[in-house]
Amino acid sequence: MSRLRKPRLSYANVVSTMALFIALGGGAYAAIELPKNSVTEREIAAGAVGNSELARNAVTGSKVKNGSIKAVDLASDARSSGLPSVAAKGATLTGAYGVSGSAGNSGDTAGSAISFPVKLADGAKVAFIGKGQPAIAQCPGDVFSPAATEGVLCVYEGDTGNRRTFLPEFAANGYGAYLRIVAQSSGFFYSQGTWALVAP
Repeated sequence: MSRLRKPRLSYANVVSTMALFIALGGGAYAAIELPKNSVTEREIAAGAVGNSELARNAVTGSKVKNGSIKAVDLASDARSSGLPSVAAKGATLTGAYGVSGSAGNSGDTAGSAISFPVKLADGAKVAFIGKGQPAIAQCPGDVFSPAATEGVLCVYEGDTGNRRTFLPEFAANGYGAYLRIVAQSSGFFYSQGTWALVAP
């Protein structure tokens, strides 16, 4: 009576079995589909998504957190072109001023200038609110909160000494305004404060 022979493992048997397992496993893996939106940030390893994984124009302004981009993150040409060359109609510009001098006689003058951060497309009127004077319709603010109506440069005086007259004048080139004060008497005289302008 013949005996049953036990199967013997061989290299060929092992390799063929592994190949069959990999083939079946690969087919099963290929059939798996992830549900839409099932991958969250918890399943993505830190640093796993780089520039090459992002579609062109995938990141827009609405997806960038406010205040997250600083000047150092911008290219040098982007930093220098942050302001327009001409102020847009209705844009509000504000700043501070100071003018002083030493008078030898009453009536001597001293001058200074206001320089706007951007050029105005058109001229503007000038209104002066002296220290302690109430606001006017064209200039509804004050020295601490300067405000203006469209097309008006409002100059708010916060402090002054030995000043008789203040003569503000809009610069015809649209880049700023000239400020001139007249001394009450000999000696040091000055005026300082803030200004606001709404571009015409």
